[in-house]
Amino acid sequence: MAKLEEKHYSMITQYTGLLDTMEEAFDYVLESFTDFQRTEGDRVLIDIFAGLEEVAKANLQLTDLFQDETSIMNALNGFDTVVEKAGLLEGSFSDPSKKAELVKNHIFPAFSAWKSAIREELKPYSQI
Repeated sequence: MAKLEEKHYSMITQYTGLLDTMEEAFDYVLESFTDFQRTEGDRVLIDIFAGLEEVAKANLQLTDLFQDETSIMNALNGFDTVVEKAGLLEGSFSDPSKKAELVKNHIFPAFSAWKSAIREELKPYSQI
C-alpha cells in the first residue's frame, strides 16, 4: 500500500465525491430521456463531459501517486474505455434518439463499471 500525505487522502475523497456526483448526473440524464419534465438533460450531459475532463486531470495525479500499484494503475487505465465510449457521441448530440441510445447503452455502462472498479481500488485510501 502506497504511503500518502494527508493532502492526497483529501484529493482522493474529493475525487470519489466527483465520481458520485457524476453518477447522479447520469441518472438525471437517463431519466430525462423519458421524463420530459426533466428539461435540463442536455445541460447536465455537458456538465458530465466537463467532469470527465476533470477526472482525466485527476487521473494524471493519481498515476503519479500510485505508479507502483499495478491494480490501481489498471483501474485508472480503464478510464480510456469511458473516454472512447463518450467519443461515440461526437456528431450525434443533436439526434435525441441516437444520443439516448449511446448514453444508455454505451457511455453510462462504461462509466459505471469503471467507477466501481476505481472506487474498489481506492477504498483503502478513502476517508469516507
